[in-house]
Parts: sequence; C-alpha cells; structure tokens
Amino acid sequence: MNSSSSEDRMKKMESIRSRATIAAILLGSGVIILFCIIPLVHPHNTTTLGILGFCLIIAGIFFCSGLVGENKKLYKETFVEETIKKNFDDVFYAWKTGFSKDDIIDFKLFRNGLKYKSEDYLKATHKGIDFEMSDIMIVYDTSKDGKFDTFQGRVMVFGFPDKTIEPTRIISKSFYSRNGINDGIVKNSEKAEMENAAFNNAFLVYSANPHDSFYLLTPHFMERLMVLNEKYDSIALCFEYNKVIVAFNENGKHNAFDGSMINEKLRYSEEIAKVQSDIDDLKYIIETISFAPRKVSPVTPTDLNAKQPA
Repeated sequence: MNSSSSEDRMKKMESIRSRATIAAILLGSGVIILFCIIPLVHPHNTTTLGILGFCLIIAGIFFCSGLVGENKKLYKETFVEETIKKNFDDVFYAWKTGFSKDDIIDFKLFRNGLKYKSEDYLKATHKGIDFEMSDIMIVYDTSKDGKFDTFQGRVMVFGFPDKTIEPTRIISKSFYSRNGINDGIVKNSEKAEMENAAFNNAFLVYSANPHDSFYLLTPHFMERLMVLNEKYDSIALCFEYNKVIVAFNENGKHNAFDGSMINEKLRYSEEIAKVQSDIDDLKYIIETISFAPRKVSPVTPTDLNAKQPA
C-alpha cells in the first residue's frame, strides 16, 4: 500500500470522526430536551419540544448509520493489514471472519458455550513457522451472580510437521476456573506434576502419556510459559501430535488490531506503533512455542536429571 492511499484513508477517517461528533451532539441534544427540559416547562409547550427532541435523535441516528463499520474497515486496511505484511510471510488476513464454531469445539480447550463469535482471522508464517489465529468470544451459561461467563481473547494454531507429541494440555489454573475444559480431556488423560513448584501452582497438566509432558516441559519452556501467564489473564495450550493450539483469555481488556474510539483523532505513527506492539506480542508467543521440543523420546521424570532434551 502506498503512502497516498494511506493518506486518503486517513482523510476519510477524519471525515467519519467529524460526522460522529455531529451525530453525538444531535443525539445528546435530543435526549436533553426530552428528559431534562420538557419536565421543567409548562405542559402546553411540550408538544413542540417533544417533536424537536425526537427529530434531533433521528437526525443523530441518521448521521451515525454505517459509520462504525466504515471506520473499522478503513482502520484495518490502513494500519493493520499493512503492518502485518511487513512482519510476516505468506499473509492471508480477513478481519471480518474467524474460526468457526466447529473449529472452536475441536480445539478441546473450552467447555460448550451458548454463543460463539470470531473475527480478525490471520494465517501467516514467521521464521518458517506456520500459524493461524483469530479473536474469539465464547458466552457460557450464567454464573452464580446471574452474569454471563465469557471467554474473550485469542486462539493461535501452529503446525509442526516434525512434532510428535501425544495429546497434552497445559492449562493455567485461572483459565480452568474461568472456562473449564471438556470433560473428555480429563477422562482420556492423566494429570502430571512437574518438579517446578511455582509452575505446579500456576498450571494444570493433563496428558495421554505423562512421559511426553515431562519431556515437553523443559525448565526453559516452563519459564517462558510462566512469563506468558503473567502477561495475560489466563492461558491454555493443547499439544496434539503435529499441532499446537494456544488460547489467551484477555477478559475483554484488550482487543488486538482494533483502533481507538470513533470520535478520537488518529495519528498515523501512534496507531502503527499500537499495531506493531500487538504483532511483537504475537512474535513472542510464536517464538515461545518454538522452544517446545520437536519430538518426544521415552524418558521418565527421573531421567531428566541425567539427560535434558536439546
């Protein structure tokens, strides 16, 4: 994308911001007339004011119509897509779409939800590692306080043709308490504990072959997972033969690749820096997963003291 097209889109976003400001003024004025001024005036004067208030609200809605979607499209094209292509190879980016409900269920990291939503789909390569990712929201049943429990975060899927690790789940305890896991995972797996007490306090490990988990979770790899667990609200990983799935629950605190509010003035360099920061986080996650051993050999926990995997 050349600079002139970026400048054109920036001008369009500035125009949208101006229209949004006008819409907010119209809506606000209509609400003030209907709910603040009318109750204070003589009943004979309320008809005209009521009509004026409704007209202002309708005008505000008219000005707002389509602005959010148009602004989001321009933001993705101007800041996100351009920056992604500068950082990754073989990029396919479709911000309107994401993983399907069936995909999410097949990840086997979440209990069944009432509603699924996914967007910001990205498929690319980083340093020879293929991955795909998407933002995901899962709405579960209501909790004891009557509110809906949700997963709001990101899922990344990695393909490692040379990785041969039997199904192993590494789930932070905060992730488990919030999202649970599919009961079938526990039934078909054994719980394993590492020799690292701090890691055991933070994570649950279930594996179809506990020996694999001891080989997989080297001290270096556990250390990097602990860093990720500090950074995000909660995390979960699924290693299954040549595929690795990583879920990060950000609890709605941050939505990667999304811009500021529509009424905020954008500065090109600042927005590019925000997107680059999100991409740098992705790179750290990708490089963390790449530290996992590629193949598993038949070792036992006691063998680890004598031999560590390369």
